[in-house]
Amino acid sequence: MGRFRVPEIALGFLTGAVFGMSVAIIYPKYYGSEQPAAQNATPILVPKPANETEVETNRRIADYNRTLDWLTFGLIIANLALWLVTWRSSVRQSRDMKASVAAAHRSADIAEKALLSAEIPYLYPFIRKHGFITNISKKSGQLGVTGYCFGNEFIAYYFKNFGRTPAEITGVQAVLIPFMGIPQRMPIGEQDINRLFGYVVAADGGESRNFPYAFDLGIFDSYSRGKFNPDTNLFWFMGYVRYNDVFENEYVRGFCLAFSPMTGEFYPVGGEGYNYRRKTKSAGQETGSQ
Repeated sequence: MGRFRVPEIALGFLTGAVFGMSVAIIYPKYYGSEQPAAQNATPILVPKPANETEVETNRRIADYNRTLDWLTFGLIIANLALWLVTWRSSVRQSRDMKASVAAAHRSADIAEKALLSAEIPYLYPFIRKHGFITNISKKSGQLGVTGYCFGNEFIAYYFKNFGRTPAEITGVQAVLIPFMGIPQRMPIGEQDINRLFGYVVAADGGESRNFPYAFDLGIFDSYSRGKFNPDTNLFWFMGYVRYNDVFENEYVRGFCLAFSPMTGEFYPVGGEGYNYRRKTKSAGQETGSQ
């Protein structure tokens, strides 16, 4: 039911009052008395009082007609005003209804996003082992990288799932870079170089199998260009992983880890600019680059 406000109620009473006054004033004076019947005489609607001249009778009838005209005019104005207020009320109700529908859609979207945020997989990489040799640096007197165990599994890393549903890893792009400051973020491409299939990560803390990362002296020299200083440069392991959830949505998780010679471990750096999660494809859509 629509909500009635003061203007609608007031105009409703005004219309009823004008109509009631019309009936109360006009009906008794025009139709309240019996009129004399004559075959060839024109009926007089208003009874003629005794000793009233014809001029007075015509004036009285004119007064009645003028009163009727004014009451009719007032009734028309009241109806027009009531129509206007009713129209405005319908417009307002339509606007309120659209706002309610929009609010319901927003609430549904928020609820859906909250549900998906709680259910979708949430991956992040961890280093299981690495080939860095650390020792006390002769120059700085602090722990630093003093050697390397090069090989096809210089780094072995895995992805841990912090979400509630399994994830299927379809591609991983990773690189180990010796650099003085944090390198530029690796761009996300539409086609990954290393496409993977069948790497399913269980939910609720499940871990993937190991991903090997090869690192040899040639790769090291190509990145460092023979100018690597272990006292001022760090090793950055960065990239992204592409994976699907059980709803057939695709996500990309970026990561950037720095190696700390003091602890012999990798730790995340770079904030959200490097450690991000993006939805790159919805169910039934083609993959788009971000």
